[in-house]
Amino acid sequence: MKKLNLKLVALVLCLLISTLIFPKNSLALSTPSTPTNLTATVASSNQIYLTWNPVSSATYYYVYRATTTSGTYTNIASITTANYTDSSLSLNTTYCYKVLAVNSAGTSSDSSIVYATTTNSSGVPSTPTNLIATVASINQINLTWDPISSATYYYVYRSTSPYGTYSIVAVPTTTNYTDPNLSINTTYYYKVQAVGSVGTSSDSSIVYATTIVSNGALSAPTNLIATVASSNQIYLIWDPASYTTYYDVYRSTSPNGTYTIIAVPTTPNYTDSNLSLNTTYYYKVQAVNSSGSSSFSSTVYATTANSNGALPAPTTLTTTVANSNQMYLTWNPVSSAAYYYVYRATSPSNAYTNIATITTTNYTDFNLSQNTTYYYKVQAVNSSGLSSFSSIAYATTANTDNTAPPDAPPDASSQIQSDRLAGEDMYETSAEVAESGWKTSYYAFIVSGENFSDALCSAPLAQKYNAPLLLTPKDTLNEQTKTQLLRLKVKNVIIIGGSGVVSSVVEQSIKSMGIEVSRIAGNDRYETSIKIAQSMGQFNQAIIASGDTFPDALSIAPIAAMKRIPILLTPKDSLPQSVRAYLLKNVQSTYVVGGTGVVSENVLKQLPSPKRLSGINRYETNISIIKEFADELDFNLCYISTGEYYADALAGSTLASLTNSPVILVSNPVDQSTIDFFRDKTSSIKKEIVFGGTVVVPESVLISLNGTTVGTDTPSTPAGVSATTVSSSQINLTWESVSGATSYYVYGATSSSGTYTHIATVTTTSYANTGLWADTTYYYKVQAVNSAGSSSDSPLAYAKTT
Repeated sequence: MKKLNLKLVALVLCLLISTLIFPKNSLALSTPSTPTNLTATVASSNQIYLTWNPVSSATYYYVYRATTTSGTYTNIASITTANYTDSSLSLNTTYCYKVLAVNSAGTSSDSSIVYATTTNSSGVPSTPTNLIATVASINQINLTWDPISSATYYYVYRSTSPYGTYSIVAVPTTTNYTDPNLSINTTYYYKVQAVGSVGTSSDSSIVYATTIVSNGALSAPTNLIATVASSNQIYLIWDPASYTTYYDVYRSTSPNGTYTIIAVPTTPNYTDSNLSLNTTYYYKVQAVNSSGSSSFSSTVYATTANSNGALPAPTTLTTTVANSNQMYLTWNPVSSAAYYYVYRATSPSNAYTNIATITTTNYTDFNLSQNTTYYYKVQAVNSSGLSSFSSIAYATTANTDNTAPPDAPPDASSQIQSDRLAGEDMYETSAEVAESGWKTSYYAFIVSGENFSDALCSAPLAQKYNAPLLLTPKDTLNEQTKTQLLRLKVKNVIIIGGSGVVSSVVEQSIKSMGIEVSRIAGNDRYETSIKIAQSMGQFNQAIIASGDTFPDALSIAPIAAMKRIPILLTPKDSLPQSVRAYLLKNVQSTYVVGGTGVVSENVLKQLPSPKRLSGINRYETNISIIKEFADELDFNLCYISTGEYYADALAGSTLASLTNSPVILVSNPVDQSTIDFFRDKTSSIKKEIVFGGTVVVPESVLISLNGTTVGTDTPSTPAGVSATTVSSSQINLTWESVSGATSYYVYGATSSSGTYTHIATVTTTSYANTGLWADTTYYYKVQAVNSAGSSSDSPLAYAKTT
């Protein structure tokens, strides 16, 4: 018993001593702290080296990797050292990393995320990203960019125009540069290359900044516009002024009265609410920053409506069936109306679409489906606002296919009606599109037929104004476009792009027709896309497309117009700062059109809630976009356009949006993904309309899509082709008419056995070839064309200019 007591005493003493020597908190191991100072360094074209500060209580570390900062991270290593080399990586790819410390008590929280980009196979440095230009003073601009690990130094290039000649102005070894001794109030454009031991990277994206005027004063806001939004609201918008912190908005009830500050917005727009009915308000705006205020903008004014019913609604709206695809509308005039909005739906309870803005009291609705009931209503409009809607009228188009017996099998070749909107060139085609969709229009948009970038984003804004898109060359107003402006009775033209895209000569030509003209233009295509978006008003979605190529933006243009959401442009690898800032402030989610070859993952990860719509080529991307919005599209009518040129589809995008119709891009031969999708939708499609002639979309393309042939023979070969010299720069061609031909292809070359270029498509049997070189022999051949195809080549004809 005594021995037992001694053992118990000894045990108690041991426990007491252990408690004194080893406190409780030293016995219980805690989870390790978070690793710090994680660094990623490019080791080669397929290796990245990671290091971090060791964590004292860590037994080992988990290394996680992803290809985007917000993507899914995978555990790629469990190591005991505070460094790791990640090998066998893809070339020229950005990898993101985070690290966790681990012991028997658990795992730490994530370290900060770092990333690095592997070099390409030759060891040439990657392209610099996130180039930013900031005005430092009246004659200095600061540049910064992200470092490239394999770069020894950088080339900094400068120009005074985005497409001008760039000169090297500096060769820094750091990732920043201050450009001194610049001219005041001048815009400068910059790009940067990284240089390593084995070569030079490609150019970064281009950025720009404008030095301020000598006294530091701000420029006054320009293009202030006041628009009546309702009986008690007026909406103001103006062009942003550089270096502005905010704006002072002033209001008065007389042009020479006392103006009071009513708002201090940071954006170049403002909605003035709670106004009195039937009252004229005058506005002017100042730009403000830390150096002071600008001079005032010009003064504008607008008059609120009397009330929502001040303008009487149109009465006695009547619909009359003209034929199987046309409806004729008439209504009684409203004496105080400036013009009318015509709305259409396919059900009295469905959403009505504004299909026309006209100044007359009648309207012919074209390109309707057979045997379909359409519902219409009309509003009167003047400077005070809108009337209430007219009563709804409706009628059902005729069914022309009434000759076959009820049990006869369908004729495959007639299941889908086919039509073309085409002219001899892109300008005439855009005119045909306008004539098809608009009888009259208060507004029209003028875009370049030679430079796609600015024009790409214009379709949604044109749809907002229910206006056609018309094309013109840079330096002269196209005659077909001029004819359409007169036919449509256009009162207001909006030119998209600066004078370098659509010249002041064109602007003046339009003004001389008695038409008001305004421009939407930025310093480059990216800023222009932002200005177009600003003109559209409020939205929470946007589309991001390449500013370097046109097909993907074309694919989504009619859908963007239908949904009234803007298209913003970006270079492939670096989202412009101005676009990024605009998105973060105004947009909750984005659609990215095109694969990583046109809009990189680096751009995608900077966007709000992005969703990519893409395929392996432009045609698969087109189908991917249409599938995404299929539930919102009406496949009764489909438009078809070449995917090789932008002009025809661009002109047609607003027309397609009026009926919620898709625009399907095609190649020759047709991409299989396009054929599969079209065939799958054949039962829904009642009519197809092709933008452009058989040169851009041959009949063989339609046969591939529809899986049918037509019963027309190809025309015979033109005979009697003759070439006659007119001058040192002109040769005239004539030939005999071919029975069954609907047009003719004219080809030319400078040697009899050389490469012949298609130079014209004409509907007559003559052609004047102008703009030729003096003292040069030209060779010609002609083909006759109809819906079945083209004839063989005519015999050659030639002539020599004087």
